[in-house]
Amino acid sequence: MISTLHANNKKVICYFSAGSFESWRPDASSFQASDKGAALEGWDNEWWLNTNSANVRTIMKARLDLAKSKGCDAVDPDNVDVYHNANGLGITEAQSIDYLTFLATEAHARGMAMGLKNGVEMVPQLLDIMDFQVNESCMQFNECDRLAPFITAGKPVFHIEYNDNSATKKRQAATDANCSFKGGPGFSTLKGNADEEKKIRVWDRAVKALDALTEIRPEPDQRPGFVGGRRIEHPLFSRFREYETGRAPEAFESVEEIQTYINKEVTRTR
Repeated sequence: MISTLHANNKKVICYFSAGSFESWRPDASSFQASDKGAALEGWDNEWWLNTNSANVRTIMKARLDLAKSKGCDAVDPDNVDVYHNANGLGITEAQSIDYLTFLATEAHARGMAMGLKNGVEMVPQLLDIMDFQVNESCMQFNECDRLAPFITAGKPVFHIEYNDNSATKKRQAATDANCSFKGGPGFSTLKGNADEEKKIRVWDRAVKALDALTEIRPEPDQRPGFVGGRRIEHPLFSRFREYETGRAPEAFESVEEIQTYINKEVTRTR
């Protein structure tokens, strides 16, 4: 995918969470218990990270190495405004600035750009070292003007507003105004849906788990499934097509057939 985008003269910004522990990530076992703080409100199986931890910073350097190996042109580290939330760790704004300076320095050392995700309070201190801003909901919180220094410095702002059906009337009025919001030169605005973002993250976790499962190779004379050749049963199949028993719709002959089927269904349901 990245090579295809590069062939079409596109730049690729790669996302990862730098401020939260996500239990489904492949490197989750690398974190220590002391690295985790309070749970993120509204996000299952996710906890704030102790960004002062040497272990956390080592893991983030490995994630940057991975981004570089995949050909990412830039990175978008999320959840870096730990100080602005009930993190359970006492992380301060000054400590978050130190952490972001560390991340930007490491990204630049690998030849990648890096953006500041939200954290508008830190713009004055981090403007020089950041290459762009990714902002969520500056209209809702009436803080888009605080991103103006990026525009003045000739650095882009990628701005997202979410259309949440459960929003208060005040928020709905703000998001309804998005249609006429331009943000000024340098702003690139996208209207999104917070519930849809959560759904995509759930599928992302499912796909990663299935990728791990399909790495388990059966013997040449075996087919994947129960002993006796019955069709595989798993709740995942109920989510795809509402099969009552959660049984696969067919007896797969190979791991590759399972992967092809799952990829097709994930694409159809996302």
